[in-house]
Amino acid sequence: MLQNYTPEFKKKMVRLHEERGRTYQSITAEYSVSKASISQVMLRIPQ
Repeated sequence: MLQNYTPEFKKKMVRLHEERGRTYQSITAEYSVSKASISQVMLRIPQ
């Protein structure tokens, strides 16, 4: 099932990964999101 995430949550995922150096694995463990979801967010959020 696809999950709809708020724009704020998506931006938080990007910040955690790009600014804080968090891995997808650590984000998925903490926030219960799939690696595929994080990957899609990274592709769609403008840098």
